Amino acid sequence: MMLTEELRQDKKRFLFVMAAVFVWGLFAHGYGFLHASFSGDSLSEFCGELGSNSWKIQLGRYVVPAYKAVFRTDMTLPWLVGLLSLIWIGLAVYMTVRIFQMESRTMMVLTAGIFTSNITVAATAATYLHDYDCDMFALLCAVAAVWMWRERKWGMFVGAVPVAVSMGIYQSYVSVAVVLIMFACILDLLNEVSFRIVLCNGWKAVAMLALGGILYYAGLHLVLNITGIPMHTGDTNSLDALAALTPGSILSLTRDAYRDCLYRLLSVKSPYPSWLIRSFTAAQILVAAAAFAIGLFNRRIKPLAKLLCLALAALLPLGMHLIYVLTSGMVHDLMVYAIWLFYLLALLLPDWLAKYSEKHGCADRKTRLPQWLCMGMIAVILYGNVQTANALYLKKDMEQDAYLALMNRIVYRMETVEEYEAGVTPVVFVGSHRLLNEVIPGYEEYRDITGMHSSVVANTQEDYRLRSYFQTVMNYPVSVPGGDVFRQIREDSRVKAMPAYPQDGSVAMIDGTMVVKLG
Repeated sequence: MMLTEELRQDKKRFLFVMAAVFVWGLFAHGYGFLHASFSGDSLSEFCGELGSNSWKIQLGRYVVPAYKAVFRTDMTLPWLVGLLSLIWIGLAVYMTVRIFQMESRTMMVLTAGIFTSNITVAATAATYLHDYDCDMFALLCAVAAVWMWRERKWGMFVGAVPVAVSMGIYQSYVSVAVVLIMFACILDLLNEVSFRIVLCNGWKAVAMLALGGILYYAGLHLVLNITGIPMHTGDTNSLDALAALTPGSILSLTRDAYRDCLYRLLSVKSPYPSWLIRSFTAAQILVAAAAFAIGLFNRRIKPLAKLLCLALAALLPLGMHLIYVLTSGMVHDLMVYAIWLFYLLALLLPDWLAKYSEKHGCADRKTRLPQWLCMGMIAVILYGNVQTANALYLKKDMEQDAYLALMNRIVYRMETVEEYEAGVTPVVFVGSHRLLNEVIPGYEEYRDITGMHSSVVANTQEDYRLRSYFQTVMNYPVSVPGGDVFRQIREDSRVKAMPAYPQDGSVAMIDGTMVVKLG
């Protein structure tokens, strides 16, 4: 009978969490799900069969093609991608609620908002929609690994599998597992769980992550050998950057990781004044630190347990931003999801303090005040995130319309040249038109968010994206030659003498190549 009641309550909790995630998700990202505003990488990776699947394998994200084969087509379908993403986020939030045994519905709603409406999610959906549901599945796998470690006796072995899957989709989401494990261990120590038990559980978590890394590495080389696709090397996207790390560089990067983590928390892009968001974040840091300090004064906690608790707290920023060290500082907004889990800690620690006070009979009306303050500040930040996400999608949509109008006019000019034959004559774009890089008034604040610094096609030198734009958006046959031809054309004295579009002579044939000088 008790089991049946527990299952009924758990079902209610699950449905409530999923509903909260979908409300946050549609509020923040529904506009993006309903508009086909492709730009940047989402142009060249619109369809995996056209080369992006092999590119993912080269980057070590070899699970992505398999994920697409199971859950959706290789094409990027905005509404389906959005719904799948919210399902994965909802399951991740539900598991997080189970991991930390949340009882408050307000905390569940805010946790759903933290997971659903942060800058990483918005930046991914706005410019990298082709990866959105894949990345959220990586998030789910990272959380599932922690849930298995927490809930199952031999969960460290089972949990290694979702760790490997998460890394095989997008490596940076392993930081989510690291952070949640650290949160769980800190709260266990504050709840007077013995040092020996927490340390043992911690080593099991480390073993799970290490085993997951081994499985990932073995799977990567198996896929590379089967497909014959070579590993991508030599730049910031490649895995061989790990080999360049030295003890000295690791120390330097660790210091910088702390600094960058704090900077990102204090510089969240929001329609609200920056000083307000920074003040709220600083206040939450102080409240969380105060709750943590009060817990350490508990005489029932042994000295070794206190020392371990302090060490975990000191390492939290590094755990949140571990990817900074692993990539030698080459990070962007899509890689820092774990940092936004700070707000989850700002919910958990004041809640722990309130429960601790009630447990020891020292609770009064003011006991819940720090928790309510943090909840209120988090709610404001999350609502700011919702507005920011909608602003990003609107920006992309407006740029898409403007860019399409520009390209239609250019194609018309190209077709008026007698020697030009669509799909046969090579076409080279030179220079940058203002629509490539001019910021729409009112959007200056969001320019630094990954994917927002430029328009539909960031640079005319990105010939593969131009080709994708004509094929995907305009459905127009065009022959865009590679970079060598572009460099030769750009250095030609006749091209340098051409006026910029829309002046007469800005679209002309030179040695059998259609040249469009944008700027």
